[in-house]
Amino acid sequence: MTTTGPTDSLTHPPARRYFRTAISAVWARVDRSSALWPAVLLGLALAACKVVHIKPPGILSWAYISYYLGNVAIAIHADLIYALSVGLIGQAILLLARRHPRLQTAVWLSIISFFTLSVLYAVISVQVFWFLRMPLTYALIYLAGDVKNMQSSVGAFMTPLLVMALVGLPLTYLAVVFAVGTFRLPPTRRFRIARASALIVLLVFTLLCHRAARGQWSELHDNRRVAESPHCILVASCLREIFGNPAIHFNEAFPPQDTQDFLFVNERPYGAPPTPDLRRAPRNVIVVVLESVATQHMHLYGSRYKTTPRLEAEAANCLVFDNVYSHFTNTANALAAMLLSVYPPMTWRELTVEHPTMPGDTVPAMLKPLGYRTAFISAGDNAYANQLNFLQNRGFDAIWDCRDAGRERDFSWGVEDRYMVDMILRWIDRDRGKPFFIFSWNQGTHNPYLLPAGQPEIDFFADLGSKPPHADTAGWKLGRYLNAIHETDRQLGRLFDALRQRNLADDTIVIIVGDHGEVFGFPHPNWGHTGKVYQEDVNVPFIIWSPRLFAPGRRVETIAAQLDLSPTILDLLGLSSAPTWQGRSVFDASRPPRAYSYGAMEDLLLSVREENWKYILNVTQGREELFNLTTDPQEQTNLVAQQSARCRRLRQRLAAWVDYQKKHVR
Repeated sequence: MTTTGPTDSLTHPPARRYFRTAISAVWARVDRSSALWPAVLLGLALAACKVVHIKPPGILSWAYISYYLGNVAIAIHADLIYALSVGLIGQAILLLARRHPRLQTAVWLSIISFFTLSVLYAVISVQVFWFLRMPLTYALIYLAGDVKNMQSSVGAFMTPLLVMALVGLPLTYLAVVFAVGTFRLPPTRRFRIARASALIVLLVFTLLCHRAARGQWSELHDNRRVAESPHCILVASCLREIFGNPAIHFNEAFPPQDTQDFLFVNERPYGAPPTPDLRRAPRNVIVVVLESVATQHMHLYGSRYKTTPRLEAEAANCLVFDNVYSHFTNTANALAAMLLSVYPPMTWRELTVEHPTMPGDTVPAMLKPLGYRTAFISAGDNAYANQLNFLQNRGFDAIWDCRDAGRERDFSWGVEDRYMVDMILRWIDRDRGKPFFIFSWNQGTHNPYLLPAGQPEIDFFADLGSKPPHADTAGWKLGRYLNAIHETDRQLGRLFDALRQRNLADDTIVIIVGDHGEVFGFPHPNWGHTGKVYQEDVNVPFIIWSPRLFAPGRRVETIAAQLDLSPTILDLLGLSSAPTWQGRSVFDASRPPRAYSYGAMEDLLLSVREENWKYILNVTQGREELFNLTTDPQEQTNLVAQQSARCRRLRQRLAAWVDYQKKHVR
């Protein structure tokens, strides 16, 4: 016996004819001569996406409600301008096609499709803003690089609610467009006056909101860029890319001697010979670069989270440098700075992509003629950001990555850090008769923060009573990140133990350095690889482990930066620096007591650390910040007004940096 269910009835030919007739009837009634009312609906949809960024009032009083509504108005005004602008452009095109009904229909459908894509992008932008605290730009798309590698990080942000919104809101917009389009208002004089009045009110509203967004409101709100249209920002950034970005330039005279901070070795009167009387003995060197790790969340550096027990135990065998800086919050440019000992170009572009064959000397190339075995070993994928091509012909005998770990990837970025340690030890054991140099890079501390399968997470917040307010925000999981640091610390302990077991501890130096920070909304409202230059972004660990040289261990206040890594390695081996290097050994008594960083993912930021002072210049907006890191390590009190002379002097040093790099680095 056969039964007929709901599905059968829907697929029956009369049912299909019924739905076709209904759709045809709706299509016949839809007003396809106007793009203005779909633009109004677009504005409402974009506004709905923005409202989720504005915290609703916790107290139902007129003061709180009016404050909330004011924030909403400022946040959505640019989206309304965008919707009105594309609506007017669409209407103008429709008027040009009004004498050709089929063409007009095709144009109208194209406009509605574009509006629907705009709604989809608005939903995506909600997550992008939570992710980055800034709209998506061409630069950020460029920096995303290989989408295959980013799958794990993107997946951390793909919540069921987001997937529903990505599908549901554009479909809802389309449904409402066709439903509302069937209602036609008579084009009376009263209707035209009302429409014109509404446009005038909207124009005045947006002008007032725009003024507020550029005034005191932007100073009081951390997420000031929520008031911008993500669509306009993306288009503008693409246009700047097409027509060219203006060069860095600001008129600030500086003493000629300021450029001495940046001289290449071959420009210095006495070159860069080994530091006299520096203790030396070990001949093997292992560099371990910690991915996305600054000092902020390392207990060894004062973090309240106990993430680095093994490094703290080994501190008795270490020099721990407190004031070492990354030049930019970007892995590829950090690699270039450390390996080539040069300042990377002041741009968001990745040097390994743009200039993979950039000439320059490297430590492995200089050690190979001295009988060294050399290797680059990464837990990640060396193909990312064209790093594999950059590493070629740099003096490495072997260039290994996650493909050489002997297993499948643990996440899209690579394998667990323990497999990196395994590869290091496997490579060392191949030939114990020669000295070795290994440059390695972990990956477990990259978002989404890889932990070994089945390993329970440590609750780092238990002793504190509660989580910080931004511990878990839109895919940024601070607890998991702290666990990832703890796991990397454990693997470093494995490396130290293995060197001791092989009787290599006294003959090996291990240098641990971070490439840049990973930020979780504190003490500044930024997340991830921010492109900013605050301490949590650019103050990276720099630890030299050698039981033979540095027991008992000590802390070092020397101000240094990533480009000083290579000169420091050769200095420890009793060798002179290469002529093409800008960096200086951290043991060089003549080194300038300053470090320079830049940010370029949003505004162009330049910073210099000198003594206890940190100066930041926003070249794009002309804003200055000055912090006394001794009394204000979290950079909360801007002392520009009280220290105008110091600001001018540090601004001169930044001007010298920009000028020198323009003339000498291509």
